[in-house]
Amino acid sequence: MPNLACISLLSSFRSISRRYRRGWLALCVLFLLARPVWGQREVEMSIRETGFRRMDIILGEFQGQEQLGQGRPVFDIVRQDLELSGYFRVLDGLELVRDWGDSGQVRAKWAAIGADALLEGKVERDGKGVRFNAFLSDLASGRLVGRRTMEALDARQAAHQVSDEVVKLLTGERGIASTQVAFIHQQGNRSELCIADYDGHNLRELTNTGTLKFGPAWSPEHDAIAFSMLAEGSPDLFLWSLAEGRARRMTNFPGLVAGASWTRDGKKVALTLTKDGNSEIYIMNRDGSGLRRVTRHPGIDCSPSWSPGGREIAFTSDRAGSPQIYVTDLDGTELRRLTFTGEYNESAAWSPKGDRIAYVAREAGFFDVWVMDPLGRHRRRITFKGTSNEDPAWAPDGRHLMFVSTRGNQKELVLTDLMGRFEHVLPLGRGDKEEPTWSP
Repeated sequence: MPNLACISLLSSFRSISRRYRRGWLALCVLFLLARPVWGQREVEMSIRETGFRRMDIILGEFQGQEQLGQGRPVFDIVRQDLELSGYFRVLDGLELVRDWGDSGQVRAKWAAIGADALLEGKVERDGKGVRFNAFLSDLASGRLVGRRTMEALDARQAAHQVSDEVVKLLTGERGIASTQVAFIHQQGNRSELCIADYDGHNLRELTNTGTLKFGPAWSPEHDAIAFSMLAEGSPDLFLWSLAEGRARRMTNFPGLVAGASWTRDGKKVALTLTKDGNSEIYIMNRDGSGLRRVTRHPGIDCSPSWSPGGREIAFTSDRAGSPQIYVTDLDGTELRRLTFTGEYNESAAWSPKGDRIAYVAREAGFFDVWVMDPLGRHRRRITFKGTSNEDPAWAPDGRHLMFVSTRGNQKELVLTDLMGRFEHVLPLGRGDKEEPTWSP
């Protein structure tokens, strides 16, 4: 049976072009004309609620940054990057010095307050770009932990690179400051594929057709973005080449083509097709060859998400009477249901580390982002703002999520960490920002 909630929300193709989705189920219902089993487990890890102390890091002087703009542009970018990483409590070293008066023993005083590390640097213009010499010290021992020289086109890129190096040196984990996010920008009846830095700066529109677009998915090679676009009366899958600055068609099937998800090696995509009369999950090669059907059920199956190991696919199905999250092997023979709580669960997104699945659940009339382990255990709610929060997308570090939140009468992209301890709304201007996908 089709999902009746989707039918009531979307009664015509025109309504989809304005506010086109309540998840992939809505699209499937429209294009279809309103129409527990346990197997082999790829990952069996539980989410451990382990607390940790944020490291105190002092930002000292960044010499030369005044030549790049008013105030302390490099300092401000690095400070935000380190705070959004979730690992640090950032202290302004220069403000501390002003409070002390005599700054003759600055390092000793910085160490005395119990700070863990000190970051200092020098910024200078280098031809058409910027060079950033950064020095990271352990305040307790006074030892230099690392020295890095970053060269970039502008101060913002250089600051992001330094921030990521600090995260790597002090935690051993990859930072996210140099990543980007792609998304669909909806203004009126116009829909475009856009990209921006992870913090919302350097917004750039890629497409310029105005036609309906949805479901972007960044390739693991960072060279292209797959997305669905309305062409010749029905959506097909396209691939935007970042190097060439243009899109090429990947599919040419009747009905709906949506929800591309890449394997980690970038050789295959999983997607939703209705070409055989029902919404099912398929797999195909990047060049469009080797199409193979995975699911076979009269219910609606959609929104595939590959596991990092490439042996399983999470997806949404209403085969039990309401939208729920399932996992299947690539033959569709080993199937298990993950969600049993709540009347509406959708938009599964598998963590890059494989230990968690983010998804959207409706409870008390609101949609919120939740996470669980790959067996459906240890459910935890991430968003709590009393608005609709949906479309979760993982950062490549597996510790951060981007999601869409309805705030101020429009949809915004919001960055948070795995525990939901902070929220950063990306400054992307007017219009609805939907369906984020993070660069690798």
